Amino acid sequence: MIEAPNYSCINNSSGNVTFALSWSSHSAWNPTLNCTLQQCLIIFNNNSSCRSSSTPCFDYRTYTDDRYCAPGIVCSLLEPCNNVTYACTSKSSVCVINTCCSPRSACLPLSWTDLCKSVTNRTRYTACRSGNYDVVSTWCSDDIPNPSAIVVIPAPFTVISPARSEPEFARLDIYGIFQVHVEAKFPPLHPFTIYIFNDGILTDMGISNQRNKTDWIFPSNSILFIHIRGRINTTLPISICNSNSSNCTKPFNQTKGSLTVANTLLGKIMLYDGITFIAVKTGAFMTADTWCGGQVPVIDFCDRGQICNLIISPGVKMTVSNMSLSIFQMLQVDGSIDWITQ
Repeated sequence: MIEAPNYSCINNSSGNVTFALSWSSHSAWNPTLNCTLQQCLIIFNNNSSCRSSSTPCFDYRTYTDDRYCAPGIVCSLLEPCNNVTYACTSKSSVCVINTCCSPRSACLPLSWTDLCKSVTNRTRYTACRSGNYDVVSTWCSDDIPNPSAIVVIPAPFTVISPARSEPEFARLDIYGIFQVHVEAKFPPLHPFTIYIFNDGILTDMGISNQRNKTDWIFPSNSILFIHIRGRINTTLPISICNSNSSNCTKPFNQTKGSLTVANTLLGKIMLYDGITFIAVKTGAFMTADTWCGGQVPVIDFCDRGQICNLIISPGVKMTVSNMSLSIFQMLQVDGSIDWITQ
């Protein structure tokens, strides 16, 4: 196999960056730790000063499951994150938690993401004005949210999902109003997380003469968090059901937080008081796949003075490294916890 020779890229923030073929471990590959990051889907450009097609780019993730695409970097060049706040001293870096360095949390310079033109680097969609979900001008971007998107609806905006629309997202953060037509295909057919933050509202629109209630189908591994002043307020009664509608909540028109509704991997709709994070797979605390909906518990998403609940499902072994679980008001361990001190 013929490998590409060493080459350089011009980065506006970092200057000249040299890439070299090497079998040494780096931030995205470390055979000693049995660690390999998934490569990003790259959109190549025509910039002849940088051979982007020769640059492997990898999917780095933060503790809030934001995603950044960047090359592999020698670990010694990366600043460590604060292991309590998961913050970086430099505002031009972001703390990513899934590197192949030791420790795994490290500060990724944002300038390095310029070298990898990927859809991954543009997963957050924020509404800039009130409008329809499926209209580009509603969003602070040049397209509409896709199935992997983190969607934010700030106050005081109202975003509408009209009849026969199919609003897509992986996570939906509602600070303003999200209004869903009763004939819209909501929610998505794939796993998702929805947050209704304080003063946020999820509501419906349109009256159907052919139905007296609406079922919202939650696929397996999906979760809804309603904060203490967030609410669902609908005209038609709503039932939240699992994928085959064999298990549903009682119909309701209004509900307030704090409340968590989840369809776990067992396919059963569960209701919990408070903001409750549920570990559904064996894995590390800071790994998104460990949690229902892929949402790692962080203080920013807690409620009532930053208090959350935590449930470790039966058969789940969660690895906790160099951190305290004292932020949780209720800790229910039906599985097990493996404490690691580095």
